[in-house]
Amino acid sequence: MALGGLLGWWNLVFLLPGAAGLCLGFLSTLSARGDDAGAHPAADADSEAAREADADHDPLGFGLALLGVGRVPLGFLLTVLLTTYGAIGLVTNRILPSMPALLPVSLALAASGSLLVSALLSRLLARIAPRDEMDASAFESLVGCSGTVVALLPAAEGYAQVQDQYGNVQEVRCKDVSSTPLRPGERVVIARVESGQRLCLVVKLAEEESRVVKRSAS
Repeated sequence: MALGGLLGWWNLVFLLPGAAGLCLGFLSTLSARGDDAGAHPAADADSEAAREADADHDPLGFGLALLGVGRVPLGFLLTVLLTTYGAIGLVTNRILPSMPALLPVSLALAASGSLLVSALLSRLLARIAPRDEMDASAFESLVGCSGTVVALLPAAEGYAQVQDQYGNVQEVRCKDVSSTPLRPGERVVIARVESGQRLCLVVKLAEEESRVVKRSAS
């Protein structure tokens, strides 16, 4: 692509956001190195808990939650959104036969593609991130969520994969409230959490209750 064509206005609508995304990613990396990991004010946790509670009733909040807002850093989401939007748009402009006549096609593909990539990457990052990094409000919001025991630990504890209110699967350390041993494959519901120990106290579901929970989740 010649420089004159690259600087055409139909390419600049993608080139400038893409460049902004790269700059934002660079600045986010620099600021992350200088941040203190323990310097998260309590007000941030409170506001995050409020956003999670509002998301159940607010369609906009639900859409943002699906995109990953509140689960992964906002700077990461914006970087992915802008860079993928710019890259998809420029590639589409290059492939399509005539510009700017088909610019609406490029805009639609770039917007939908960047949203899809951002949502997939944010969900993947939220799943593979260390569970200890889950903030206290998000950890406490797991109360009432159901899941399945997937591994056992000493002292009658284990790991369970629990689906949170946004549909994300979280793997948490758990223990039966009655201290009876857990078994892999058992369905459990989180009754309460001990945030300081990162431990979920669970109640086992009877077989009939487990089927009801599965049907309601689906």
